[in-house]
Amino acid sequence: MGNEGHMDVLESYRIPLSILEVLHQPGANKYQCGMSQPGGYCWVLSDQLHIWSYSDNSALRSLKLPSSVSTSSKVHVCVLSKSHSSVISVLLCTKDGHLAVWLDANYLSEPMVSQISTHQQHVITCFSASMSDLLSGPGFAAAAGTDDGSWFLVSGSSQGVYVKQLGGSSTAPQETRGVLGALGSALSWGYKGYSEAFDPSVKYFKRSASGKPAISICSIQIDVNRLKVYVMSEATVDCWLLTIGLRPSEQLLWSFQNTVVARQLGKLQGEVKNLALDASSQHVCVWLASDSAEGCTVHHVQRFLVNVEGPPVQDYCCLVEGYEPQGSVLAVNGGKYRMYCDPEEDNCLLYGPDNSLAELRGASSGRPCIHKLASDPDTLAASSVSPHRWAVLNFTFGPLTADQEQQCFQLLDAVTNQAVLSRQQQLPLPLSSLVAGLHRRLDGLGALSPLSNMGVFAKYSSHLVDMLPKQWASGSPGSRALRAGGSSFADQLAEKEQRHGSLLACLAEAGVMVSLTAIVQRTLLENAEKLAVASSLLAFQNQHEAAANNSILMFVQSMSYLVLAFTKHQASSPRDTSSGPLLKALLERAGVLSSSGSYDVLRPIEVFYARPSASTLNLLQAVSEAAAEVDRQAGGGLSHPGDQGAQALSSQVAALGEVLGCMVAAASYRREACHKVYHLPASQLYSKLEQAGWLSDVPGRTAAATLAAACVSVRHLRDFDGVLSLARVTFGVVEVLLAGFAAAVAALPIDSKGQLVAEYQNTRQRFVSVLLDDALGEARSSAGSAVDGSPSRDILLWQVEELCAAHHCYQQVFDICEALAEMEPQVHGSRLFQHLATATLEDGVPASQTMANYRLYDEKRHTELLLIPAEFNVALRQFLQQHPDLLWLHLLHTSQFSAAATTLVHNASCQGGRPDSFAHQRHLICMAKLAARAAGDSGAETEMETSLRLMHERLGLTDRAAMSTAEIVDTALSMDSNSELQLAAAGDAGGPLLAVEALAVCSLEERNANSSRWEQAWRQVLSATDWEALDEALAGDSNGLSATLECTPLYRAAAMCCGSKCFGFGASVTDSRPIEEVVGWLRSWTACASKRVQGLVMETFEEALSHANMARGASYQGAACAQATSPGAADGATAMVM
Repeated sequence: MGNEGHMDVLESYRIPLSILEVLHQPGANKYQCGMSQPGGYCWVLSDQLHIWSYSDNSALRSLKLPSSVSTSSKVHVCVLSKSHSSVISVLLCTKDGHLAVWLDANYLSEPMVSQISTHQQHVITCFSASMSDLLSGPGFAAAAGTDDGSWFLVSGSSQGVYVKQLGGSSTAPQETRGVLGALGSALSWGYKGYSEAFDPSVKYFKRSASGKPAISICSIQIDVNRLKVYVMSEATVDCWLLTIGLRPSEQLLWSFQNTVVARQLGKLQGEVKNLALDASSQHVCVWLASDSAEGCTVHHVQRFLVNVEGPPVQDYCCLVEGYEPQGSVLAVNGGKYRMYCDPEEDNCLLYGPDNSLAELRGASSGRPCIHKLASDPDTLAASSVSPHRWAVLNFTFGPLTADQEQQCFQLLDAVTNQAVLSRQQQLPLPLSSLVAGLHRRLDGLGALSPLSNMGVFAKYSSHLVDMLPKQWASGSPGSRALRAGGSSFADQLAEKEQRHGSLLACLAEAGVMVSLTAIVQRTLLENAEKLAVASSLLAFQNQHEAAANNSILMFVQSMSYLVLAFTKHQASSPRDTSSGPLLKALLERAGVLSSSGSYDVLRPIEVFYARPSASTLNLLQAVSEAAAEVDRQAGGGLSHPGDQGAQALSSQVAALGEVLGCMVAAASYRREACHKVYHLPASQLYSKLEQAGWLSDVPGRTAAATLAAACVSVRHLRDFDGVLSLARVTFGVVEVLLAGFAAAVAALPIDSKGQLVAEYQNTRQRFVSVLLDDALGEARSSAGSAVDGSPSRDILLWQVEELCAAHHCYQQVFDICEALAEMEPQVHGSRLFQHLATATLEDGVPASQTMANYRLYDEKRHTELLLIPAEFNVALRQFLQQHPDLLWLHLLHTSQFSAAATTLVHNASCQGGRPDSFAHQRHLICMAKLAARAAGDSGAETEMETSLRLMHERLGLTDRAAMSTAEIVDTALSMDSNSELQLAAAGDAGGPLLAVEALAVCSLEERNANSSRWEQAWRQVLSATDWEALDEALAGDSNGLSATLECTPLYRAAAMCCGSKCFGFGASVTDSRPIEEVVGWLRSWTACASKRVQGLVMETFEEALSHANMARGASYQGAACAQATSPGAADGATAMVM
């Protein structure tokens, strides 16, 4: 069965060779094929009717057709059988109604021939049959639907074939009159109207057959003598109960308008049509199609429950989402749409006109889901086999049989052997000529279609890698040679690598490699890597000089930092001979974990090299176990009996690091080679599969993390003097660990990386900080001993810096740059900026979290932060959006004066709550004014903010947060009831004047929003002066009139409004409206006063306007005179203005 997706619900069967020969004859594309659900029989109709059981291809029968039967048009075939009987009944019905019946196809006798309909216009559109249990012998009952709405019951036995027409116009029920005559007829129609009014089900159920052309027909056996027949038209489903035997009868149980129910209850739109039907003893399923709002066709599946004689009840009507078969919905009469119900489960198989197969599951539970199973033009038929199992008749679909798999193995063996021989003998034979036709031959064997069959290549690859040579068996000469020198291991591994490499080369050259699924390609790639790992470990174990010439070993020695670290560790510490036994113990442990079946005859170390596909993975587990033991001893402070010394544990972690580094380096070398030579890109494969490689997956990361923890535990042992040498081993292990995390994160989709990224970050923080401390200590020691004070180029710090930059360890990179700049300021002063320019963003981490941004700001090194090179201005400004206290300085530094002014005003509005806040606010406002002037702005906003800040000071509110204009006005107007505020403003003209000033300096929109406060402020300004007393004081002294009026709050308020451009001047009424509004208020508020007081108030207001700006006053005079001539103007107001 298939291994991918939902292919496991399909069960495919091969066609017998004789049938394949028939299907490959000229004109075979016109042959008709099908499957009969009961009994599991398939049939192909050519010039004969070929029948076989798909579970037993040997039971093949070829039935000769009678001369009266024409196969040029659509035919219907039913193959009937019973599990308790060997009888096989075959019925063949043509489009024009000719019926051929073989009551028992086991006997090659002539069939019984009959004519279902004698009417020439009848066209058989659907046909269904079931076997009857008769005492006299085999029998059947069948139903045939026609295109005129009628259908026929056909029953047969050894006594003959009997046909009876049911439904249709010729058998429609006729109206009959009772004994009451016309009155009885009227009463019957009245009863019918009563039913339709009071019985809601009448609109769904009819008591007469639909009379529409039948699209599908299905017969279900209830018991020995009864069966149900479901006849489906485009809009309805009719159910008939038939009784056969000695007393035959036919009864229409109901005619169900299922499309109306689907449209109303299922809320389907547009025209709804039935496409296909299938039924069981308890339910009926219908495949429907309707129009969506977008104008396209959508498909639904409707199921309703049935019992023996009662009406149906809709169970569900669900949307078949994601399944769009290609084909015309209008051509449903051709049987293009087919449907098969699971006999026991709530599943159904949809078979579209484009041969697409899909299974609907879980609809009754309210969570329907559609699974696309296959879409193959070679699909011939389908049927239900068992719950959750569907049988498909297809040329190429299905898993390979054992014989076919063996044929594929033999073909691949022949090709790879020829390629190996050609390479060994250096024959001038191109590989393309060796693999000519390989793709075609593999396709012919079914290895390339469908996708599930491609597993044969992965199986053959593993077979080559884990091949067990005969000379490796225990007691053989080869085994004794292995125990003596181990050369046979190297020979056998080399042979495996050569054969497996030839396999990959042949598949790539033949174009097969690119056709394989990603999971098969991954198996081929990882098998090649595991072989390389086993060969490299064998070379290290043998310690032969000849092995040093091996290309993989040379790559390991040049690229694996773990091997170099181990070499330096050996040179700087006493010679320890425990590494050899430790390596052997690891290999034996992996061999024990890998031993099974035929490998039991080998020793554990022999199993390791004989079965690399499993043993290399198990070696990671062995390394984890050994590292965990070292971590346990070192973590306990060597206080338990049997614990080894610090130097011994240090040598063990170095040896474990050597093994891990050898595995990673050999696998990386082989991976790069496979990418270049065989077109196997590992990163793309793992991204497609959304999985990490075998070394980057959980076992590999666990081994590296456990070993890194063991290194850290050994480092912290008391009196351990090999910290620097151990640090190099730790670096190699951490490098492998972080590389594994990076590869695993890159393979996962974006929405699934969160948890792994968090684990990746925690691992970096745990090990890189310890590694950096050792590297910095070595660097400072190297710089202190150097003549010029510069660190040596071979210290560990340079490698740690590169590791941190590659894995987004921003804090550690910052510390490294700081340390290097401290050692050599002239050389490394700009090193941090170099990393900033090349730093890449990490998945799931905000862009603002860079090494310079948060470290320089957190350490309050603001000057250095603001003076970073100009190429980082965009990122710096984005970061400083969260810190506006520095943002305005950066904006000024980059000549963005307008944005700086806006930021300064915002900062000033946010200050307050501390004693020096007001002074700081004034300072920020002044800076904002300067920035606005530098940007060429008028500075109106900053002017307003400055005035508001000054009002805070005059109100004595410098210790409070910045208030809005409305809050300032309310505070100023309440000064009369607040002695503390009144004392604070004692040197001023009072709160009302401050309120007028606050609203005068704000914008027109804000002043209109506070119109009630604006009016209240002017009222209090007018009330602040005792005008009666002032009039009496000025009665005898007219010389000091102007000086006296200038001291009044009304005069000062009007003059201030003129200076703040609150009052408009000009020829239009709109410009003079603010003044007219205040004049109207003053006249209304002094209406009850004497004429002298009224004139004095208006004279004070006029004097303020005139002395504030003569030009504006003159303009205002002209506007006022123009208004005075308008109808309804007050004479008193005109005189006052003049």
